[in-house]
Amino acid sequence: MKSEVFLKEHLGDYFKQDLYIAPEIPDKKLVNAASKIANGIDANYVLAIIDSTLFGSAKDGIVFTGDSVYIKNGISHYDLIQFKYDQLKSAKYLEERWQDKDDKEQVRQTITVELVDQDQPVVLVANSDLMEPMARLLTDISTEVDEAETTEQLLQLNDLSQAAISAYLELIVNFLKRDGILDESEYANLAGLLGTTEVDDKTKDDLMAYRLEPKQVHDDGELLTILKTEVPLGSQTTIFQSLINNLLGMMTSDDKDQWKQIPEFINIQHQLEVTDEQVDFFLKKQVQDQEIIKQRLNDKHASKIQNQLVSLGTGAGASLAALGVTGLAVGAFGELGMGMLAFATMSTGGLALAAVGIGAAGIAGYQGIQKLSNGNTVEKSDIRQSLLQKTVTRQSAAMTLLMGDINYITDRIDQLVNTQDFANQKDAAMADQIDKLRQFIRQLQAAKKASATAKASQGDGERELVMADLPDALNIEKLEDLLAQSKYATKFGEILEGCYHFRDGDNQLDRTVGLRYLKAASQILTQIGYYKVATAANVKNIGKKGLAFLSDKLS
Repeated sequence: MKSEVFLKEHLGDYFKQDLYIAPEIPDKKLVNAASKIANGIDANYVLAIIDSTLFGSAKDGIVFTGDSVYIKNGISHYDLIQFKYDQLKSAKYLEERWQDKDDKEQVRQTITVELVDQDQPVVLVANSDLMEPMARLLTDISTEVDEAETTEQLLQLNDLSQAAISAYLELIVNFLKRDGILDESEYANLAGLLGTTEVDDKTKDDLMAYRLEPKQVHDDGELLTILKTEVPLGSQTTIFQSLINNLLGMMTSDDKDQWKQIPEFINIQHQLEVTDEQVDFFLKKQVQDQEIIKQRLNDKHASKIQNQLVSLGTGAGASLAALGVTGLAVGAFGELGMGMLAFATMSTGGLALAAVGIGAAGIAGYQGIQKLSNGNTVEKSDIRQSLLQKTVTRQSAAMTLLMGDINYITDRIDQLVNTQDFANQKDAAMADQIDKLRQFIRQLQAAKKASATAKASQGDGERELVMADLPDALNIEKLEDLLAQSKYATKFGEILEGCYHFRDGDNQLDRTVGLRYLKAASQILTQIGYYKVATAANVKNIGKKGLAFLSDKLS
């Protein structure tokens, strides 16, 4: 068995506490362990750590890589010792107990490690709960591991070889084109992913031809073989689960069990050894992210449901790092990305997240976001804003890619029309050319629709980001007091009135107002010091900058 496979599958059988396995090792612990325990090795190769420090710094303990184990303090009298797996011959644990002169029991634990090509054994001496399981682990490594190799544990899609990236993305294209052609929703989903994936020019051109040429298809089995060969073993779990997450995100149906009826998906899932429970976790994560946006949940409520979901994912053996391999954090891009962000402009209500299996105590009744606390602060919504920003970024990348596709398709149509003398072709050849032309035309129409939809969705995302910085309602007394200090109070008041209708008794953010005026309202509130405690010092100069600011914003 390969060392990395053995360790990832079985370390939890030996150590029950303070064990962290890549890629779920906290950043600070990982950096400290690689530097202090493993003598400064590249942290990307750390497979697992055991933190034996009292306060959790991970500066002492054990580090496992694919070819070695490093031990520092806490388990042996050696300051630092390294064992290479292919040098392990045997490991024997011994525990001695005796009574000292004061009749107190003393304990001495040792591990005697026999190494290949070394006459004298290495003896570890310590009193630690780690000693006995460590001896068993070293023994089992010597007998069960027949190939010790260390590979990178933290790779993302952009870090892989061009062959691996191509295979990954072509599998997604195959999945979307299983019915013969990409429709506009699927096309926009794919464009968002492709547009944010870094590839060289040749791979970019090859992928363009692959998704657009009617009869260019590589077998899923062939692509999966390439992926398994090209992705380093240590990063396979994360990359493979990421692919499943992306495939789920490409589905546009509201039926969360749709994947169970798609043979192509089931085949990839089984080939990559992703369990049904892990698929369920990724689906729930995508639904959760949608609801954070739609329900306008602030950080307090969003982090609560995220923590609950993390526990679910950990229990299912899902790689949380897989959520960030391609940057697709929102998921279900077809639903959020295809104009559905407009749903977020509706009344927030109290949709129970328990409907998707997520505990929702204290959330279902939450009405709206960004309520003013003490009249001068806004509840933080950084989680939601991050999701929105990622969606906007992907939409922008999708628009750029779609324009390239439109140009490619236009050029191919031009080639078909101008390089063939249709009048002189035999019937069979003519029919084939016409069929190709029709497929390109249909693809061109879908690309145009997808581009328009992506552009509209980008606007929706921008609106949501601006509204995330605006309070749901205004503290009218405070606002009027601040406006009274500015010689532009009338104009500022008109803009805010148009956005909030606070003077006619409504006093709620009007989410149908144009983006330009929403941005102006946000800047006005900042400019007049609305989010600060009002003092004579900070209101004295409000009017001085007002006119220039207003001219810039509304010009």
